[in-house]
Amino acid sequence: MTVKRSQKRRSPPPEPLLRQSRISHIRRARLEVAGHGEDALIIDLGLNGAFIERAEALPVGSTARLTFLLPGNELAIEADCRVAWSHGDSQPLRSKQLPPGLGLEFTRLEADDRRRLQNAHPDAVKTA
Repeated sequence: MTVKRSQKRRSPPPEPLLRQSRISHIRRARLEVAGHGEDALIIDLGLNGAFIERAEALPVGSTARLTFLLPGNELAIEADCRVAWSHGDSQPLRSKQLPPGLGLEFTRLEADDRRRLQNAHPDAVKTA
């Protein structure tokens, strides 16, 4: 029996590539900052962090918690984060076309959540 290429299960990309990669992942999330929760929209997602759309910038170094679902998975991923970079309406980016928002770096992510993130849509992973 011949297995078509499209039927083969692909393994996740190697760790070094994942660290430099982003997954286009427009999805609702929950952001908690200083005890206040708000709905958020993830624009892209990487193994080490996410970019979320947010009109108000936050100071770099601020801490937050991001909760989100991966496609096809009902278990929420909860990640402690720090704001790695931020830009508001008045601070356009030169390198990318992104809405105002926050670049969040994951500072704590459970091993099972990291594994699920690594396995999430490996075909959709693209180099940043």
